[in-house]
Amino acid sequence: MFSSIKLWIAIGGIGVIVALGFAAYKFYDSQRDTIERLQKDNAILSENNIKLDNAVKSRDEAIRKLNEFNDRQNALNSELAKSTQLSESKLAEIRERIANQDLQGISLDELLLIVNGEINEIFDSIERDTSR
Repeated sequence: MFSSIKLWIAIGGIGVIVALGFAAYKFYDSQRDTIERLQKDNAILSENNIKLDNAVKSRDEAIRKLNEFNDRQNALNSELAKSTQLSESKLAEIRERIANQDLQGISLDELLLIVNGEINEIFDSIERDTSR
């Protein structure tokens, strides 16, 4: 009888060990699926992070180029404003010269020569100012 109790205790102990082993295996198996899912999610997040970094770099480069273009455009606008102001002042000067001419004593041919000379000077000035 004493031996049968030991036998039942041994069988019960083995049963508990087997049950604990089976429970540990099931826990590991369920955690393995979770770990694999997390590893896949991590891989996807890593790829998305790389794509996001590339998009940020591309955006920063586009902003840098737009700022360079804007600076260049501002410089050209400033140059154009100066050239326009110079051309307008030359035009005003030519108008004043023509207005101060004594047109009564000048023949039509002489008047055409004066006007053509002034017009050529205007175009030469515009060409010089805009060719820079």
